[in-house]
Amino acid sequence: MRNFILYKKHIVIFIYFSVTFLLYGCSKEPSDNYPKYRSVTVESYPLKDFKKEVFIGYDDEFNNDYLAAPHNIAIGNSDEIIVLDRNNVCFFIFDSNKNLLRKFGQHGQGPGDFSYDNEITVGPEGDIYVLEKRNVRMSILSKEGNYKNSFRIKSLYNYSSFSVSSDKKIIMNNPSCGYYFSIYSDTGELLQNLGEITIFDEEIPAVNANFAIGHTYYDTKKEVYYIFLQNILSIKIFDKHGTLIRDFNTRAFPEINESPSLKPGVDHKSKIYRPCFFPSISVQDSIFYVAVKNLIGLDPGGDLQRFSIYTMDKALNIISRLLVHERKIEPQPGGRGETVIFDHRFGVSKNGDIIYITDRYTAEIFAYHVER
Repeated sequence: MRNFILYKKHIVIFIYFSVTFLLYGCSKEPSDNYPKYRSVTVESYPLKDFKKEVFIGYDDEFNNDYLAAPHNIAIGNSDEIIVLDRNNVCFFIFDSNKNLLRKFGQHGQGPGDFSYDNEITVGPEGDIYVLEKRNVRMSILSKEGNYKNSFRIKSLYNYSSFSVSSDKKIIMNNPSCGYYFSIYSDTGELLQNLGEITIFDEEIPAVNANFAIGHTYYDTKKEVYYIFLQNILSIKIFDKHGTLIRDFNTRAFPEINESPSLKPGVDHKSKIYRPCFFPSISVQDSIFYVAVKNLIGLDPGGDLQRFSIYTMDKALNIISRLLVHERKIEPQPGGRGETVIFDHRFGVSKNGDIIYITDRYTAEIFAYHVER
């Protein structure tokens, strides 16, 4: 039965990518005034050595329970590994020795219940924040799983994400409201919208929202907001008034530099070629951990797929690179390309020596022990 469920997941992903590439598979040639970027080779950034192990495997059982689709992951303040399982619709909490400490949550719409496709993070006091996209709300639980609070979010975009600052502000990326950042208190009060999104298409607002999807972070000391734009591969920094103070183009990442040009069109007839994207980011000890993955093969030959995690400082200088995954994309019977698994989430231990990565399609969690 579990093999059948996994097979159906791969079919759904294949259909999703088929539709995505039909819609976004072509790109306009960049204009002459589009900035040129220097060539950067993979060797330009030091590769981190690591030892990979299966942290939680497909066959591991916990009191007759098992992971079915570990979709999201976060690291608690005491280095507990918090896993949100998409199919079981519940949390599994592990220690670093792979012991299951507790399990809580269920599918539903009541207090403490969850829907599918949720985003999670851990607050400064260890509380677990859950963005429930189908229930259109934010829920807050204690680290033990006890319900504390929830509130509705108007016009929640399907691909919204969020972070929680050290002063407990919820930094939401909900571009359907026209801004990169919507700032909420932990009681649900909308404190501020800031950073108006770039308008690429006056006729179809969904195009603008799609290009404004990203991962957020707020630096409470410098009072600046970061957003890592997932689909147009740039990093923007805003001050507390919503003024753009820096726009960092990410062509320095080899996966992006070696891919075809990427430039959003200025009218709704234009297409976007999306060879790479940011699956997720994490922050530990003032260091950004940024995942970069290419959806299709890189040149030459178009058959090399990479998934890397870069470390960056607050000034967005690249420090190092962890090459998590590199493989040839093999052709399948009937001429179809190999299904590309793209939805990896990860969490970083408090001292930065272990990176935990989920793979919900194989129902596994991997631990990468990184040389510091």
